[in-house]
Amino acid sequence: MKKINVFSACLIAVFAMFAILSCAADAVRENVYNKKTAAYKAATAKVNAAADAAALNEINVQLESELAAINTECEAEYEKIFEEKMTNADAYRADEDSLKAAQTEYDDLYIEKFIEFKNL
Repeated sequence: MKKINVFSACLIAVFAMFAILSCAADAVRENVYNKKTAAYKAATAKVNAAADAAALNEINVQLESELAAINTECEAEYEKIFEEKMTNADAYRADEDSLKAAQTEYDDLYIEKFIEFKNL
């Protein structure tokens, strides 16, 4: 059975993490789009139901503030998730460096022991 190199496994983990980050960002964008679409549809329904120009203006102002609040909330959620994933990416990079050092140390020890064995 072929032994998987620790560095290769770490590299695969880093690429998998970036794929997860990309999927999470897409999901947040889709969530933001769905919220904005739902808010727009609700606003359209309210505007179509209103008959009075003053009522339409009041509804429009209210909906704009609701949309701004939803947009701010979604952007904050996206930034939070993005920062969390980037923090994880930095941790993976640090782990990758330590794993490279450990792999080098292991390789050196293996060679040393092999030479000792050959000299027996």
